[in-house]
Amino acid sequence: MVAKFQPLLPRFLAKFKINTETECWEWTAGRYRDGYGAFGVGGRAGGNKRAHRVSYELHCGPIPNGMLVCHQCDNRICVNPEHLFLGTSADNLADMTIKGRRARVGHPGVSNPSSKLTAEDAMAIRDAVDVPIGTLMKRYDIGRSVVFGIRAGRLWTHLPRPEDASDFLNRSSTEVGN
Repeated sequence: MVAKFQPLLPRFLAKFKINTETECWEWTAGRYRDGYGAFGVGGRAGGNKRAHRVSYELHCGPIPNGMLVCHQCDNRICVNPEHLFLGTSADNLADMTIKGRRARVGHPGVSNPSSKLTAEDAMAIRDAVDVPIGTLMKRYDIGRSVVFGIRAGRLWTHLPRPEDASDFLNRSSTEVGN
């Protein structure tokens, strides 16, 4: 027996819920690792496309080559065509910068607007050597490379290392007394 494919639009419309506060159409089906929605197109041979791009194509028309579909609402799982706009990479970077979401050199840790972690979280991840990486990824909602970067000392480098922490704390408390 051959399975019949549902047309794209009815399948698509069944895979989001409307957030009444933000008016975002929040994707409830599969997602890519980076958090964007994934929508299957064309069966097994067709693979997946990013859900917000499919939404744009279904509701607004084709996406010209080289153009991105950007979110006005900054919600990766939103597929509301009224929240989407076409832009270049430069447009997207400018939008991120204006909204304070672009990581900037010289803004480590919590001063980076893209940070999901506090200094305490980063130190806990760094020091949790017996905790599986997958557990830390889920606990803090971060990617594998972030866990590895913190543990290897490539990220959150401004924080005191465990061997330096007592010196750091002692120096801080004696400086306060002077």
